[in-house]
Amino acid sequence: MRIQDAPAGWVGYTKTDTMTLIGREDRPTKGIREDYEMVIAPKVKQCPHLEGPELKGMVDGTFAWSLMMFRATPGPQSVLYRRKIQATLKGEVSDDAQLINRVVKYDATITIQHIGTELPYYSNSVRIQGEFMIDQQGIPDEFKIIEVSDFSGGEATAKDASLIASIALIAAWFSGPEYAQAQHLRGDHLHAGNEDQKVCSRRIDSGEDGIAHQGRIESRSGEI
Repeated sequence: MRIQDAPAGWVGYTKTDTMTLIGREDRPTKGIREDYEMVIAPKVKQCPHLEGPELKGMVDGTFAWSLMMFRATPGPQSVLYRRKIQATLKGEVSDDAQLINRVVKYDATITIQHIGTELPYYSNSVRIQGEFMIDQQGIPDEFKIIEVSDFSGGEATAKDASLIASIALIAAWFSGPEYAQAQHLRGDHLHAGNEDQKVCSRRIDSGEDGIAHQGRIESRSGEI
């Protein structure tokens, strides 16, 4: 597992989990190799900025989630299955720099690809816009931890549909805590009369590292 904290001026992280499974010599899975990689990256700016003609206070964020699965066999069969979310986030804040109604809007692109001989070829991107509340809870395990795949067409179709239907929950689960953390870290006061003026303190009044890591990510290997 690799964890990289967000750059200065942001809260959040990038976490990368990998898993490799290799077929045992004494089983029908001999010669099969499966590689998995999951990347989760919610990041939120600590300081709001003024935006638009009405000079609304906004806190920007980004969210990325991806899962790559690759299966190779001794023969010609192989498959690459990739699902990815890339989203921009915006949360409007009041004069005390707190999120209004605890709501964040997202503009997400979901990309799904099946490449290889075990799944029908498919590559498509879908844009979805919506909003979530930062304290929403509940998310399927498949979006938090790597689960072993059977690489079937039926499973891929079900997983693709689940990803598209769950985009708001996924963004809320991982990005919501970072928006909440950013509120704790700042003591901002936006001055509507001066677009360039903002005060953003570096006060820390939560956990040891200031980062709420959601979900469980571990790097591991094994046999199938």
